[in-house]
Amino acid sequence: MSNSMKKNGLKWGLALLLLGFLSVSLKAQEIPKPADVFGFEPGANYELIDNDQLEKYYRLLADASDRVILKEIGETHRGNALLMLIISSEENLANLDKYKSISQKLAKAKGVSDKEAKRLSREGKAVVWIDSGLHSTELATSQHNPVFAYKMATGESPEIRKMRNEVILLNMPVMNPDGHEIVVDWYRQQKDTEFALTGPPEVYHEYVGHDNNRDWYMMLQKESQAVSKMLYEEWFPQIVVNHHQMGEMPPRMFIPPFANPINPNIPAMAVRGTNLVGEHMANRFVGEGKSGVIQGITFNMWWNGGMRTVPYFHNMVGILTESTHRSPIPKEWTEDDIPEKLVRGGDEIPMDESSIFYPDPWEGGTATMKQMVDYHLTASMGVMDIAVKRKQEWLYNIYQMGQDAIEKGKEKSPYAYVISPDQWDRAESVNLLKALKKGGIEIHQATSDFEYNGETYPENSYVVYSSQAFRPYLKDLMEPQFYPDRRLYPDGPPEPPYDMAGWTLPIQMGVDVTKIEDHVDIDTKAVEKLAPFNGTVHNSNSSGYIIPSNSNMGIVAVNNLLKDGHEVERLKEEVSVDGQTFKPGAFYVANSNNAKQLLRNASREYGIDIFGVDEKPDVQSMATEKPKIGIYQSWTGSMDEGWTRWIFDNYGFEYDRLKNRDIQNDDLQGYDIIILPSMSASRLLNGHEQGTMPEKYVGGLGVEGAYHLKKYVESGGTIIGWEGATDFLMNQFGLPVEDALAGISEEEFFIPGSLIKLKTDNSNPQALGVEENHAGFFLRQSKAFSVVDPAEVEDKKAKGPSVEVFSWYGDEDILLSGWALGEEEHLAGKPAAVRVALGKGEVVLVGFRPQLRAQPRATFKFLFNPILNSTSEDLSEVSEWTQESE
Repeated sequence: MSNSMKKNGLKWGLALLLLGFLSVSLKAQEIPKPADVFGFEPGANYELIDNDQLEKYYRLLADASDRVILKEIGETHRGNALLMLIISSEENLANLDKYKSISQKLAKAKGVSDKEAKRLSREGKAVVWIDSGLHSTELATSQHNPVFAYKMATGESPEIRKMRNEVILLNMPVMNPDGHEIVVDWYRQQKDTEFALTGPPEVYHEYVGHDNNRDWYMMLQKESQAVSKMLYEEWFPQIVVNHHQMGEMPPRMFIPPFANPINPNIPAMAVRGTNLVGEHMANRFVGEGKSGVIQGITFNMWWNGGMRTVPYFHNMVGILTESTHRSPIPKEWTEDDIPEKLVRGGDEIPMDESSIFYPDPWEGGTATMKQMVDYHLTASMGVMDIAVKRKQEWLYNIYQMGQDAIEKGKEKSPYAYVISPDQWDRAESVNLLKALKKGGIEIHQATSDFEYNGETYPENSYVVYSSQAFRPYLKDLMEPQFYPDRRLYPDGPPEPPYDMAGWTLPIQMGVDVTKIEDHVDIDTKAVEKLAPFNGTVHNSNSSGYIIPSNSNMGIVAVNNLLKDGHEVERLKEEVSVDGQTFKPGAFYVANSNNAKQLLRNASREYGIDIFGVDEKPDVQSMATEKPKIGIYQSWTGSMDEGWTRWIFDNYGFEYDRLKNRDIQNDDLQGYDIIILPSMSASRLLNGHEQGTMPEKYVGGLGVEGAYHLKKYVESGGTIIGWEGATDFLMNQFGLPVEDALAGISEEEFFIPGSLIKLKTDNSNPQALGVEENHAGFFLRQSKAFSVVDPAEVEDKKAKGPSVEVFSWYGDEDILLSGWALGEEEHLAGKPAAVRVALGKGEVVLVGFRPQLRAQPRATFKFLFNPILNSTSEDLSEVSEWTQESE
């Protein structure tokens, strides 16, 4: 080739290269910068970007960039779109299905040889999930995301190009748009007032507020369902990052490694991978001169139920960040403001000198949200960087963990779990299976009868084999947890776990599961879509129908009948008809075309059996009418109240929300029952203190509200309260019931978020349809009761309100899953739930939360029964149903 040709070729090459750079430059100029859209830099003092602005920006970004795809993966309870951005190179996005398929194959591992896995790991792209805005009051996370997304879409540094080339980023900008609207709207209303640093007077979600990070194995909320589908059904990312903020403190951000303990079901490789990512992030912070990063405190890897913890049981790396300073209002930290040490559990971390997990302490200064935006950006970029550097390793590791799980399922117990139709509550057993399936668990159904240990299981029994990639998740949810005995110091008080200590699904949901230890030949088929066990309306042309009392979904059927105007009666006694025995509390409704159709629908949809009878059974019964329900809604925002409303909305109960003024104005006589969710007595009585919130939101029920509630009961109303609310009712109403656990130290008695044994009199009107022996959730705030005998002077005994116990804590072997200290001495045999007659009405006290996070289906009827009873009988005396046994 001549020199002139070489020169011309070089010129053309340079021209093409320049044209390419120019094209990239022009494209970048077309992509809107966050500040150009919002009018300020994200994190700017006193400013917040709201959900509409964020959504507008992400749609503009996706429209302008061929490196960004925007997906709507669901919708919130209030109709906001749940957005997910997919950010990668143009070439990767053009081959997205290919890389998604590789990620799926490696994660599921089934049928993939080691050789093929290594090839796919070379060919594939690392899939990384990074989200923001789950907890809406933790504002810096959502504010950092536009900066991060813009940087990933437009950056042209060699580092960012590698990230786009080797990683497919799944970025969820705001996981709780409804809550973000609530919090930002509140801040803007209060911005120029003395209440600018306060939070909204409601939960920041339609139902659950902060508990949206407690819904990740049941997946009941729309947001967790949509995200879980991306994680465990479609994309199977190797790394999951969940951004959060913590309270105000000198450390600027927490990142992994986590504190002990570690759940033994989590694969060691997932733990090692999490530690590796955390340390890589930490080094990036040091390199960028960002001090104050702390590790190894508070947050652990035990609990299965949070957004970043559930991935561990799916062989994924789970990263939590927790930055400080949640507010757009700056805060000055002087040297005197920084404490000498930070105490977390049994750890004391010096704040003014280096330590292993806090080697570069923050020295104070002005704390701003912009700093936290920058810290979250560093964290996100650090994860992307290590994803690139070990891309092939992440892909192969998730395969290796999955393959190990499959082999363990073949070689070790359990071989499988079986759920047959023979259940106390068949519908809830299928709800358990639905929870597993939403978490990516494969489920099969028997196609013929089979035997195991002398028992015969029918052909439609569900079979869940443990030989599958997500065996750690399956095993953890199906078997009891036993939390290690951890103390703040040797022989000292217990160190509380992070959230729950035990959560076993079959125990809390009241589902009978057979654990098959060794290999058994069972003819099965894979289940793509779970269906309820076959329910039937037997003798459908009869003159009336009986709905058994044991199914929660039977209550839904009854509520539908009541809404449709049908007369429903509840049978007070056990009755046998045509060889079928019905426990006390079964419902009877006369036949009509519409009743028959409603019952057929319920039977088909929920899998419940309903029985036609020629005539109403000749036993005592009570009329059941549509209840008028009021639920107290405090201005302090109660997640427990929100979960209760979720249950009402999903089990067919209509209700009104009662505020302080509604109760203080004595506007209660139209209600059959009033619900007091779990809150401390002080919070119920006093609410927000004067001067801490705008005047409208100050105060609680007060003495006036307590007086009107008591008068409401004495006039014939019913109130039910549980856990913390029982203190308020016992004290304000002067009930002859006390907290039997009051004054006992945690060194002597301690049960933190565990499942314990209960024994319940299911012939009692408050416990109809409850299995006699079952479990309940016991938290640190839960109660046991003692009944106070009336005063007695010179053989004269005062007459007090009648008290009836209908549920007790177990006598022995009380702990079923979790951790307990001193339970045999302090809890065994004590009353767990009582009914107190007061005037013409009644108060029902439950020592534990029967509807905690809408999970423990075995105890939902502790809520349902008082509601239905409130319309149907005068309970001013101890129930005739239990007088004989007493």
